[in-house]
Amino acid sequence: MKRVIELEQELYTTLSKELEMARIEEINDTPTITIVDPPFASSKPSGPTVPVVAVLFFVIGVSTAAGWLVATASGRGREAERATAAFG
Repeated sequence: MKRVIELEQELYTTLSKELEMARIEEINDTPTITIVDPPFASSKPSGPTVPVVAVLFFVIGVSTAAGWLVATASGRGREAERATAAFG
């Protein structure tokens, strides 16, 4: 009877050590990066399309040019008034 108990204790100890070694081995073999889903290309673009960007920059350019023309035209009118006042 004592021999059977010692045999079972030894078996339990051995299996416990093997389980612990298997867990350590599993941690060591686990990769750092795990791929969950494979990548895929989207069929629909994520950003604005080329025509939308072109129209946006066109509007910005026209607005900038118009603002610049208004700013320089008002300054030229004042200079002309000063010049005629100086000669007149």
